Parts: sequence; structure tokens; C-alpha cells
Amino acid sequence: MSDFLDSMFHQSTSNVFGGENMYSQNGSLIGSTQPNVFGGENLYDANHQMIGHTTDNVFGGENMFDNSHQLVGSTQPGVMGTNVFDGHHQQIGHVQYDATGGSFHDLHGQQMSWQNNMFGGVTMDPLQNTASLSFPNLI
Repeated sequence: MSDFLDSMFHQSTSNVFGGENMYSQNGSLIGSTQPNVFGGENLYDANHQMIGHTTDNVFGGENMFDNSHQLVGSTQPGVMGTNVFDGHHQQIGHVQYDATGGSFHDLHGQQMSWQNNMFGGVTMDPLQNTASLSFPNLI
């Protein structure tokens, strides 16, 4: 899930806590992650206030919860890649990985791609159309 979360932002870098720092297009810090005791990651805003967390699920994927412990999304391995679901268990798309990173395809066929960068994080592909994509409102 961390690659999928990182792909929602313009750029990320590895941090000293074993997670990622996420940055907007103008380079300002907008959030970070760090591993938690449940095998997932804690999600923090720019002020390091916890806004959610992830845990492994029984389907071999991860569940994402907000800071009120409400399910906002989940992943599950599938035939076409990793299936992504919203908090109501409705599929919103799938993620496919390749040698340079990965891509998210929503149910309408819109694609968003990301690639690994030299900082150990993920960089968005600025040429992809992301206007029609929607994600959980975490940050």
C-alpha cells in the first residue's frame, strides 16, 4: 500500500523512521509514513499528527483506516495486479507494477503512473491525466 499511497503525491523520499516523506509539486512536506507494530504503516500530516494507519488483511493486502479507525480503503491481490477498494468494499481500480514503478488504473480506464526515484521514493509521471481520479481524503 505504501507505493500506492506515495503515488497519490508528487514525490516522496525515504525517511529516518523507515517510512516515506511525501511532498507536493512545489516541494513542501505534506505528510509522512512510518512502520507500526501491526506490520503496516502510520500516516501523518505535515505537522506529524497521525491521520491514519494501515494493517495487513486476510486477503493478502492491506486495509487503510482514518484516525477514527474507520476503514477508508483496502487492497487485495488479483489477476490484473493489486485490486484497490474504497471503504465500502467497492472496487475503484487496480495497480500494476513494472520495472520502473507502477500504474493505477481506475474503473474508467484512466491511468496514473509512478516510478522509483534516486531518493528511494516515488515520483509521479506529470504527463498522466489524473483529473478524474479520486482517493480517500486523508491529507
